[in-house]
Amino acid sequence: HGKLMHLFVVRAEDATAFAHLHPRAQDTSANPVFVTTLPPLPPGRYHLYGGVVHETGFERTLVGALEVAAAATSGSTSTGDPDDAWYLGPASTDGQARLQDGTGMKVLLSSSGAPRVGDELTIRVSVSEASGEPARLEPYLGMPAHGVVTRVDGQVYVHLHPMGTITK
Repeated sequence: HGKLMHLFVVRAEDATAFAHLHPRAQDTSANPVFVTTLPPLPPGRYHLYGGVVHETGFERTLVGALEVAAAATSGSTSTGDPDDAWYLGPASTDGQARLQDGTGMKVLLSSSGAPRVGDELTIRVSVSEASGEPARLEPYLGMPAHGVVTRVDGQVYVHLHPMGTITK
């Protein structure tokens, strides 16, 4: 996707805050240090998932945790990378979400009931304008869509794309 790292930040208590960030490598040594600025996240504990691809093509997800203190939040709306994105609000319990601008998103699963380990699952997502008409979407980081599946306890994490994940 043209980024050295994709960092996903998910609020651990209730998934009411989510960020997709792109830290910059401070140096190009064999062990670079990645740096980013957090968006204005509410205080709490967060699960961190950092996706990197080695020169060999081997993909790795780095996992960690972060505590955001009340004093660490700011009114800033910029993280330094124009492709960074975040969402603050309740996690959906019915597969539907409405953004502040009225845009809606609906997630449909191909199975009835909870997904089970080992079963194939098709995830369909539709996005609509506030008027209810289908939204006109643009590619984001070279892909038609990105998705993250995670469990609130942090024990499950998958970064998905509609056409699969292709390592360059």
